[in-house]
Amino acid sequence: MRANRDPKARLRSVNRLATQPLGPKSFGNVLDTAFSLYRRSFSTVVLAMAIANVPVLIIEVIMLQQSQTVLSGAVPSASAIANLAKNFNGLGIVADLLSLLGVAAVLVVLDLVYRGEAATIGKAYSQAAKRYLMFLLVSIVVGVTGVVGLILLIIPGVILLTYFSQTMFLTVLDGAGFGALGRSWRLVSGHFWRVLGIAVVAFLIYYVVVIFIDGLTGAIVVAAAGLSPSPTTAAAAIAVVALIVQTLIGAFPLAALYVQHMDLRVRKEGLDLAGTGMIGS
Repeated sequence: MRANRDPKARLRSVNRLATQPLGPKSFGNVLDTAFSLYRRSFSTVVLAMAIANVPVLIIEVIMLQQSQTVLSGAVPSASAIANLAKNFNGLGIVADLLSLLGVAAVLVVLDLVYRGEAATIGKAYSQAAKRYLMFLLVSIVVGVTGVVGLILLIIPGVILLTYFSQTMFLTVLDGAGFGALGRSWRLVSGHFWRVLGIAVVAFLIYYVVVIFIDGLTGAIVVAAAGLSPSPTTAAAAIAVVALIVQTLIGAFPLAALYVQHMDLRVRKEGLDLAGTGMIGS
C-alpha cells in the first residue's frame, strides 16, 4: 500500500459542489458543512454502517444468550465463568474488527460525496478492505498511546489522541502508513483547541440523541415489565434499538471530523484551490 506522494493531488481533483470558493472554515461552518455532508450521504452511509453493525448485533445477542445460560439457575462453576469470559473476549474482538471496517467504509463514502463523486457500497468497502490492515495497525498504536496517556492523569491521553486524530483519514483515504502519525501531528499543530473543540461538540450532539433514545427505550422496557420479558429478551431489545440509533446517526461525528480534516489540509498544506469547491464551502 503506497501512500499518495503528493497530498495536494487528490484535493486538486475536487469537483465544484458549491458556489462559494473553498477556503478555511470557521468553527460553525465546519459543523454546518458536516450536517450538509451527512444529509447528502445519508442513505449510503446508513447502508455502510448497517453492513458492519448487523453482524455485531448478532454477536451481541449470542453473548447475551451465553451469559443467560451460564448465570441462570445454580451458582456457575469457575470453569463455566472462565469459558464465558473467553468466549466474550473472542466475540468482542471480532465485533471490534467489524466495527472498524465499517468506520473505514463510512470514511470512504463521506470522502466520495464531499468530492462530488459517485459513492457506492462496493467502492466504499473495496477501498476500506484494501487499506484496512494499515488502518488497524495505526489505530492500535494510537489506541495504546492514548490509553497510556489517559493512565498518566488523563490530560496527556487527551492531548495525544487529539494530535493523532487525523490518522484514520490519512490511512484510509490517502493510503498512508505509519507516517500518518507524524503527519497528523503536523496538521493539528497550531489548531489543537479547535480540533478538540469540534470533536467534543460533534460527539456531544451524538450522545445527547443517543441518551434520549436509550432512556426512552429503557422506559418502554420497564413499562412492558408486566409482560414478564426475560432479561435476555429485554437486553436484546435494547441492543437492537441501540444498533438502529448508531446506524442512523453514528456517522455524524465522523462527518464533522472529516470536514475538519479537510479544513486542516487547506490551512496547513498551503493548497491553492482557486476554482475548486466543496460541499458547504
